[in-house]
Amino acid sequence: MSIGNTEQVDEMMNNELGQENHSEHDERAFINQMAEEDGDFNPDGAVEASKKHEPQLSKKEQILSLEEDALFLVGGAEHLAQQAFHPSLVFGEHHTKNLAKATAPLLHKYGGELPPWLKPYKEEFGFVMALAMAGSSMYLQHRTIIRLEADSKRQEQENSPVEVESATD
Repeated sequence: MSIGNTEQVDEMMNNELGQENHSEHDERAFINQMAEEDGDFNPDGAVEASKKHEPQLSKKEQILSLEEDALFLVGGAEHLAQQAFHPSLVFGEHHTKNLAKATAPLLHKYGGELPPWLKPYKEEFGFVMALAMAGSSMYLQHRTIIRLEADSKRQEQENSPVEVESATD
């Protein structure tokens, strides 16, 4: 059995864990059986009914509701900058709100996804982000090591006895 055959691996794992294993055909047969036993059972109707109860927001209302998500993203960017450069760096409330207002329409326009013209480069962006995170982590570790070494040297100097020169010649 090759690793590429994930269905067999999944089946073996489910058997080992004692989990029930069934096909899509089995699921459909079960749903049909339930529909026959209970005339009121309609899974498609349940999905449609839930959609009817959802309030339809205007585009402006949708964008306003996405501003909170955008604030979260801006806060994350601010936190990364603080970690990478200095803890006292902040965008400030004015800039944070402006960035969130500018980001929310983009979240709405593309549904939180990459724009279509960038989708072919999704893997490259993933690589760059992973590389940036790894590089950032190493930079922060390096900075911490340098600070700890400097603190250690300073403590050694403070704890070492000071030689006093005699005033007699």
